[in-house]
Amino acid sequence: KVFENLPSGIGKKTRKIAIIFRIAVLLHRSRGDRSFRDLRLIVGKDSLKLMFPDGWLEDHPLNRADLNAERHFLAAAGFKLRFE
Repeated sequence: KVFENLPSGIGKKTRKIAIIFRIAVLLHRSRGDRSFRDLRLIVGKDSLKLMFPDGWLEDHPLNRADLNAERHFLAAAGFKLRFE
């Protein structure tokens, strides 16, 4: 609802940026020195797709669990999060 109250034309963009920031916070959990060089991000109208290097999600099960929880949260808000 907050985004709907923004001036015309920026609500959807601001919503998308906020979602990307939420994902960034999830992935930066350890605040360590991990590199995301090979992470790919595809942004759609009401969707976001993250493509990780082979084996990354398996090596980071807490991140995967957080992304699953975020996917359900965003789905309730009408936004689709996919990752592989």
